[in-house]
Amino acid sequence: MAQIIRDDDGVSNPGSNPSLTEVVEHAIRHDPKRRMLLKSGLGLAAMPFLGTLAGCLDSNDSVAAVIEQMFGFQAVPISTTDSVVVPNGYVASPILPWGEPIDAFAPAWKADASNSAADQEQQIGDNHDGMWFFGFNSAGNGYGDRSDEGLLVMNHEYINPEYFYAIEADTPADDWMAPFTLEKARKAQAAHGVSISHVKRSADGSWSHVKNSP
Repeated sequence: MAQIIRDDDGVSNPGSNPSLTEVVEHAIRHDPKRRMLLKSGLGLAAMPFLGTLAGCLDSNDSVAAVIEQMFGFQAVPISTTDSVVVPNGYVASPILPWGEPIDAFAPAWKADASNSAADQEQQIGDNHDGMWFFGFNSAGNGYGDRSDEGLLVMNHEYINPEYFYAIEADTPADDWMAPFTLEKARKAQAAHGVSISHVKRSADGSWSHVKNSP
């Protein structure tokens, strides 16, 4: 089993139960109308992962054109620019960056990396990884299905010492870890783990961090 996991081309479904592709093909054979479902919605979004589903498109269909029509925006061109590129009519803005105070009483982030371990314990961690949004209910006092306000839970995977620590006096300019102290270790620990933030979407579509959340 371990060898199968390491091998990208290995069998990931060693049991006798049918694969997802087989389930889809069986559904199409027994109900051709379902073919139209696969040309839109979640079916089309899953096509890159279900290679055989590409056959569900008509010969004169363009996957890119169908996707653009489905989502309502044009694809962005390929780019090597060191920036976030979004389709026309859309805006990308950062939210909850490393060092963001977790509430209205937490210390502000310092661009020179001089925040202490105690500061970091009250700030958003580094290198956001997995995340999940828990929407509020209609009253805003519990879990529900709202998409405009809720709790954003993020995992902070690791730190980048080249910007996480300030260069100390009498140390090489490129040695961010020297001297490595208990304070630095604790600051790094504080930037790992999970953060839970109250976020809310405004009428214009922008998101904000509710720092005075109870």
